[in-house]
Amino acid sequence: MKKKNKLGNPMAVMAVSEVARTDAGKKAINDTVTALKVAILVAGGIFIAKYGYGKYKIYRAKKYARENGNKPEVQTAFMLYNAMIGNTIDLGFFEIDIPNGTDESTLNYLALNCDFISVSKAYKTLFDRDLLTDVNNELDSAELRVFFNRLRSKGSDVTTPTAKLQPYPVNTTLYCRNKNGITLLRADEKNGVVKVTNENMGNYEYGKEIGTIKKIVKNTDGEIFYMIDRAWKNDYLFGYGYANHRDVLNKNPDTK
Repeated sequence: MKKKNKLGNPMAVMAVSEVARTDAGKKAINDTVTALKVAILVAGGIFIAKYGYGKYKIYRAKKYARENGNKPEVQTAFMLYNAMIGNTIDLGFFEIDIPNGTDESTLNYLALNCDFISVSKAYKTLFDRDLLTDVNNELDSAELRVFFNRLRSKGSDVTTPTAKLQPYPVNTTLYCRNKNGITLLRADEKNGVVKVTNENMGNYEYGKEIGTIKKIVKNTDGEIFYMIDRAWKNDYLFGYGYANHRDVLNKNPDTK
């Protein structure tokens, strides 16, 4: 078996050497070296600019947080971020998100009482992320429906004139629509007269099922109240709940 010449084709090597000695060859080599230097400088410049801008955004976010940390939209932005993203490791020129699971209950609670536009702006400044995109990535279709229903919710009915209030029928299932939740008082009926006391018959958060209407009560000022047979309670023994029509809804506000 013949040994291969490690230098390759001698004639080809000589030809390349001869070309390199010519003015055109020297110019081609110089142009190549120059182009490589320019490419390296440009790449280095882009890297330094990106790294510097990244550091500037971190500085800007910290400064913004220090100066605006008392504002509700900034506080809400922090809570939303922690509920979705969790921990972030800063590697200098890029970051890695370490998710710790989405806290849907916190997201839904915050959705009830936030100005989404102002919170989104604060979220972008603080974390350089789009809030709507993060929410969409973290929640499934059913969870998104609840979240957006809460964003749109107006809470208790404070606008309908008393004269135009329409009671729900007896036996209607009621849900809490007050964003801050409601506390049911105790109501007892004797000889057709409803007596209400300050005894706490339960606290209900927004969207929670309360029970069914036992009796409709209209006050002298025209406001409507309900005696409520609370869900899973023996109210016929221990008294009924009592709630204002304006604070309840005849369908679940989270899934309507």
